[in-house]
Amino acid sequence: MNKKKILLLTDLFPCKKYSGSILSAQLCQFLLDEKYDVFCVCIKNPALVFDYADDEITSKLTTLFLDKPQENKISKEEYNKQLKDIITQTMQFIDENKIDIVWSPIQGETIIHVLNEIEEKRKDIRVIPQIWDPISWGLLELKYSEENTKKILKEFDKVLKNSNSILTSSDEMSNYYKTKYKNKCNTTYLSFSLDKEEYNINSKSKEFVILMAGQPYASKGIDSLLNALDSINWKYKNKKIIFRFFGNPDYCHFKDDERVDFRGYVPQEVLMEEQKKADLLYCSYFFEDNPVFKEVSQLSYPSKVTSYIPSGVPIMIHSYEDTSIYKHFKKYNAGYLLNSLDQEEILSTIKKIIKNQETKEEKEIVKNAYKLFRETFNIEKNKKNFFETLDIPYKEKKIFRILEINNEDTLGKRFNGYDIMESLNKKEDFSVNQLVTYKKSDNKNVLKIFSNHNELQLEGKMIEFEENELSVHSNLSASSSHILTSEAFKRSDVIHLHLIHNLKVSLISLIDICNRKPTVISIHDPWIFTGRCVHFQECDKYLTGCKNCPDLSSAFPLRKDNCSELWNLKKFVYDHIDVDYIVSSKYMYDLFKKSPLTKGKRVHYIPLGVDIDYFSKGISKEEALKKYKIPKDNIVLFHRAQNEFKGTPYLLEALKELSTNKKITILTCEEKGLLDDIKDKYQVIDLGNIGSEELRFAYNACDIFLMPSIGESFGMMAIEAMSCAKPVIVFDNTALPSVTHAPECGIAVENKNSHKLMEAIKLLVEDKEEREKRGTLARKIVEKEYDVEKCNKKIAELYKSVLNRKHDYSNLAILDKKIEDNIDVRYLKYKLNILTNSLFDMKSNAYKELIYNRKEVTNPRRHKIKYSNLSVQLLLNDYNNKVVKEYSLYKPSQPKSSYFDRFTICRRTRKLIFLIVYNRIRIINVLKRKTRTFIRIIRGK
Repeated sequence: MNKKKILLLTDLFPCKKYSGSILSAQLCQFLLDEKYDVFCVCIKNPALVFDYADDEITSKLTTLFLDKPQENKISKEEYNKQLKDIITQTMQFIDENKIDIVWSPIQGETIIHVLNEIEEKRKDIRVIPQIWDPISWGLLELKYSEENTKKILKEFDKVLKNSNSILTSSDEMSNYYKTKYKNKCNTTYLSFSLDKEEYNINSKSKEFVILMAGQPYASKGIDSLLNALDSINWKYKNKKIIFRFFGNPDYCHFKDDERVDFRGYVPQEVLMEEQKKADLLYCSYFFEDNPVFKEVSQLSYPSKVTSYIPSGVPIMIHSYEDTSIYKHFKKYNAGYLLNSLDQEEILSTIKKIIKNQETKEEKEIVKNAYKLFRETFNIEKNKKNFFETLDIPYKEKKIFRILEINNEDTLGKRFNGYDIMESLNKKEDFSVNQLVTYKKSDNKNVLKIFSNHNELQLEGKMIEFEENELSVHSNLSASSSHILTSEAFKRSDVIHLHLIHNLKVSLISLIDICNRKPTVISIHDPWIFTGRCVHFQECDKYLTGCKNCPDLSSAFPLRKDNCSELWNLKKFVYDHIDVDYIVSSKYMYDLFKKSPLTKGKRVHYIPLGVDIDYFSKGISKEEALKKYKIPKDNIVLFHRAQNEFKGTPYLLEALKELSTNKKITILTCEEKGLLDDIKDKYQVIDLGNIGSEELRFAYNACDIFLMPSIGESFGMMAIEAMSCAKPVIVFDNTALPSVTHAPECGIAVENKNSHKLMEAIKLLVEDKEEREKRGTLARKIVEKEYDVEKCNKKIAELYKSVLNRKHDYSNLAILDKKIEDNIDVRYLKYKLNILTNSLFDMKSNAYKELIYNRKEVTNPRRHKIKYSNLSVQLLLNDYNNKVVKEYSLYKPSQPKSSYFDRFTICRRTRKLIFLIVYNRIRIINVLKRKTRTFIRIIRGK
């Protein structure tokens, strides 16, 4: 059965900034989890900025943005003209996308007109209005005339009458509309996760912070509180009282009030952390006698309390007794209740709360608030109400939310999580996303770690500094912080990390990542067992600590030998994470069991799978030969040419030595020109970097696949060639012999022995029967062991078992340990100051926040930092998180017009000032070197 297509018609685009946007995002997520196609028409107010986007959701919405007219502020003629255009475009969008259901939070006149048009002109479409507040409130705020108010209320009434179902913002509102319209009404509250039920109060502080977030609807209550605190000079019991506000001051009647500590808009997760630091969370509702405000206070529900309760801080409700919020909290005894504007009563309540800190009574109030939260703001209850209102199937089943994390989506997609995501998303009980540094596909389930070029640029600068100045890798990282704060990470049940070294997460951050979520790590190569190298080849120092590395120049090169430090750091990290590892070959399984870093850890052998028919079916050998203009009688050898690990230099020598009367064509992919020396002997066709479609032709054109890799932990291309019934020749020092089932199927020859390689090639080139026998066996092996559906089924089963297994997350506390002051820490601070100096203007807040003062740093000559030292890693972790935060807020200052100001921000001058402060020895050495050079030049003349 085809699932219905659902349109969100709104003026608040789903994001993490406004309450309405957050709720819409949550409801969209319910639909996306169930594989519904969700569309959005956002008739946005140009004054609103929808930043802090929830990429996991918004990337999956097909969206049309339209500008909202200035309701009741422009002429009727101009408004009607703009409205007509909005209706036309909306109707066209609905028809093009074959929408079945329109769900719409009603805020303002324009949405009402559009919904009426849909109900009248598209009778087959179900319209579901969602009511945040009675529409009369908005009309009053926008100063509509009495006549226009009546007209709009009539249209609003018409929309609700014509709808079978209504979504509301409180149970009181649901009961009201059920009685009035006889419609199906369900409540959908804003919900947040309740990970821990903690009591968060610091009574020993010298401050008592009253925090308020969101829209300050009720001015009388707020003003009375501020005035009452004035009367005691904002002090009680030796505590300084602070009133802190998070939200948009432009909508506050008290925006210029010096008594209020304005903090502005912050992302929801930041707000919830700030709330934990407060002593009291304040919610004021209407005291006004106006009938409109009375209706709002009795029917609506202030959404701010849904984020207040998880903070574990007491809440004060300040309103009349008959408001929805007052009655709700009174029923559960879940907060401090104040129903008066009288100054003495307000002070009495505040004093009582301050005296009550950390008493049994207050702890009971917080405990009751959690009970209210569980029973009212339950996410699954919200989902059920939402689906019932939309009249779409609701199933009480577990949706397994998986997040694959990798460097890139399409490059290596057959093993880096992309194909796993594609496969599992076909199942009803899985919702899988991939989070990547570089997104190349247009797949809506692939999300980007970095939301803009500046964030990605910071990552590049940190990696460059790490390599050139620190001579380490996987220590400095911007990606770690972005992963941990992403909505995709927070919502996921299981995290699956691929190619950690390419992903550039910091090693210490794995303790943070893996102790927050059940985690699976796929080991794609031996890097995880070594200090720095991806393939250790004949070196066995990975077994004893990687001391005195014999070759620092291969993949992930280092200028200085810090391999042993990195090896020990990996050991520390692996010992403090509770994860499940996956290896794809018996070779890697044996290494895992043998390595001192991973010995005794939990590991699963799950081979990588291939679509067994994708490469082998649909293309004949004749068609493939014709495509590349290869003579029919030629024997075709196919090879992935690469100097570093794929053994191309040894293959070149073997082919030079090969003597046969058979005509040979050599096909290569990836690097071009590596076999140019034998072009006079064979037909050589370099295909360069090719995709899957081109690979299909290459596999079907060839007779033998050559993979003499000197470093290989699995060998996906060997399996793909085997699926096309092609024999494979490999070296014997990697995973390939076991993967290709040598010697029965594949042929394994002595590692790096060009002569033996030549003999194996000669055997298969000259013996057609042997080629075909091994090729037939290769196909049977792939069908039995490497069918992608069977392999992905094993992955799915592992995810479920990992989620259900009990995890030990106690090691997360290690990251909260105090950084000890030692020479390694002080020298690292000096190094990090150099990075800070290169990233930020010296006058910026970011620079002041990150720079370490002269008393904290040391620059000892010829000292080698111990990167396995816990305090060093804690410092790096702290710096990584801070620099990401500061860089996102950083705006470079513009040079002023005077010569002096231009001079002071000159790059060389900034560097000179920095060296004067932190490294005068370096200045002296530079001056000596320059002087010697100058003398030599003079003498030369």
